[in-house]
Amino acid sequence: MRIAIKIASCAVIIVLVISVWFASPANVEATAASSAASRSLFVSNCARCHGADGGADTESGRLYDVPNIAGGRLRRKSSSRLTAIISKGGRSMPGFGKKLTKKQIASLVGYIRKL
Repeated sequence: MRIAIKIASCAVIIVLVISVWFASPANVEATAASSAASRSLFVSNCARCHGADGGADTESGRLYDVPNIAGGRLRRKSSSRLTAIISKGGRSMPGFGKKLTKKQIASLVGYIRKL
């Protein structure tokens, strides 16, 4: 019984320490900066066709029948599939594999998943 209580107490302490670390101002700022950088990448590379909100309600989006990437089917695609689409392109979408780094493409995949 005492061992179980000690283990439970240690588990609670570990969870608290991890929670405090993730909620620290430095991590919150890093996450905000990363999110802002991802949004900037999306706006400068994708929004012309997909729209700032991913809804594809743009002149280019309508012209090229660009899919709405805000939620829906896109969220069911694997990260590796989304990475391939962004890197190599698809249908009327150009590939960005030579323009963006792997890290930038991974950042876009994460950003798109949150649309």
